[in-house]
Amino acid sequence: MAFAPYSAITSNGYVVMSIELEQLDSGPRGEGSSSTLGGLLGSRSLPVRAAYLHVPFCFHKCHYCDFYSIVDTQDRQDVFVDRMDQDLRSFGSRCETPLSAVFIGGGTPTLLRPDLLSRLLHSVTRHLPLSTECEWTVEANPETVDPTIADVLAEGGVNRVSVGCQSFQPSSLRTLERHHEPRNVARAVGHVRAAGIDSINLDLIMGVPGSTLSEWRDDLDQALALEPDHLS
Repeated sequence: MAFAPYSAITSNGYVVMSIELEQLDSGPRGEGSSSTLGGLLGSRSLPVRAAYLHVPFCFHKCHYCDFYSIVDTQDRQDVFVDRMDQDLRSFGSRCETPLSAVFIGGGTPTLLRPDLLSRLLHSVTRHLPLSTECEWTVEANPETVDPTIADVLAEGGVNRVSVGCQSFQPSSLRTLERHHEPRNVARAVGHVRAAGIDSINLDLIMGVPGSTLSEWRDDLDQALALEPDHLS
């Protein structure tokens, strides 16, 4: 099993960094190999202003989600974090200017073990040139956020957390194949704020099959009651 890298730089200076886990017929890439991103980029410098890092691991592959994700049954998180560290080092050495935003999504980044999540965050601060006002967001599943994870995020330098609420209706959560309970959202937000991270985004999904307009209004009311800085 090896890791196949993917990276793309958009016209507005946004870089996407992902490592897909897939069976490769042959090739030298694998555990302990040199950075594949460095080979793709060569020695050129990059006019990048923001970066997205993709962590593919999930509890469960929800049917509505089109993002690359896997339910890892082979305990590959350690190798993944090692390879991401290599690619961050190669990418960071080519950045021309400090980054104004970093977004770590998935998948479920907060599904990483606390020690691995800490390693990933420290790889970002060690290798990437971050501006003094950099907005650094990590996506979080409400079920995975406990005081330990929240402290790891804060200590690692994260200043914004996007909580995948999706709905406060138990029936809609079942339809979406989400495993958390509505009360888990407020608990997760509380842990994040207690750790010292004040900027919170909540994700909501409108128009879940079988849902009603009154349920959507209730979703908005419950989300706003948590006083997030942003809704998406």
